[in-house]
Amino acid sequence: MSTPLRSVHFFHFYSVVDRSPSEMGEMSCKENSCKEKPSQVEDCSKENWSNESSDQVTIKREISWPNVLLFLYLHLSALYGFFLIFTEAQFKTTLFALSLVMVASLGLMAGAHRLWAHHSYVASLPLRIILICCHTLSGQGTVYEWVRNHRLHHLYFGTKLDPFGVQKGLLFSHFTCHLIKLHPSTEELHSQIDMTDLEADSLVMFQKRFKWILIPVFCFFLPLNAPMEYWNESIFVSFFVVGFLRFALNVNINWLMHSGYNIWGLKAGSRYPSGDDNSVFLVTKTHWPAYHYLMPYDYRCCEMGGYGTGLVTAFIDSHILMGTARDAKTTNTKITMDALKLAAKSGAPLHKCLSDIMSKKS
Repeated sequence: MSTPLRSVHFFHFYSVVDRSPSEMGEMSCKENSCKEKPSQVEDCSKENWSNESSDQVTIKREISWPNVLLFLYLHLSALYGFFLIFTEAQFKTTLFALSLVMVASLGLMAGAHRLWAHHSYVASLPLRIILICCHTLSGQGTVYEWVRNHRLHHLYFGTKLDPFGVQKGLLFSHFTCHLIKLHPSTEELHSQIDMTDLEADSLVMFQKRFKWILIPVFCFFLPLNAPMEYWNESIFVSFFVVGFLRFALNVNINWLMHSGYNIWGLKAGSRYPSGDDNSVFLVTKTHWPAYHYLMPYDYRCCEMGGYGTGLVTAFIDSHILMGTARDAKTTNTKITMDALKLAAKSGAPLHKCLSDIMSKKS
């Protein structure tokens, strides 16, 4: 495994720092930025919408009242579940619920995101089974649906056709976008995302085919029953703590994977948080979230803004050592230098040169 690149200085002279999200999206599609694999979202065929037209098109999305009522009820019930932690719930129940949140998060981040959406590494069959079970536990739809939405998000990142609307700020990208219906043009774009790699994956298609059985069983029936069966927790507490509170946490972790750019990412052109940004006291802002949209297949880039740190990266590293994962993709100093030389010689964009070199080495 190659030594990971730990410096982002060369991106200061490129679009990570000096371009806005919408410019990055335009650059990505215009220059066919990430076509190292036809199976990934970065395939920007001529049939796709150009990002120039996506900035001009008017997107008006209607409120989805069922979603509004569903998420309102879910979060109010989760708040009551949080109250029960301090009043009625056994400590084992709380610990069990938090453990399930962490396990499900692995399915979302190490599984749906890094493995299936970006092919950041290759996992053995046992590991893939574990990850797809963890993802099913999260209750966030199927891997197929999650990857399709995420690839669409990468393809139109920073434009009006991005279903999560990152350029509209944290409130919209984290909450509002889930309370409104998808625009018909977005539904049409879904059909243009290349999903042949997942369609050839029997595990992913099995989950997709039997989702109406697997998700209720893994996400609700088994977790809710365990506290009542093994340590005599009340059905009331189990429903609100292990049910509503745990599920609400998983929902928000899933949402953060698309809205987190507005939390951990520095604004375009910035090298450090602005003086009116009080979040500097709570979070560390970097350019790593922007780096992810240029090099999405780097397995060391964390969903929550860091690089080379975090439990998910450690999880993948541990499986590489055990031999259940291999071919993890990352960058190092030599690859970066070769890409810079190729960019200077050919005039091609730096991120495309990096992609070309990485695809040749894989």
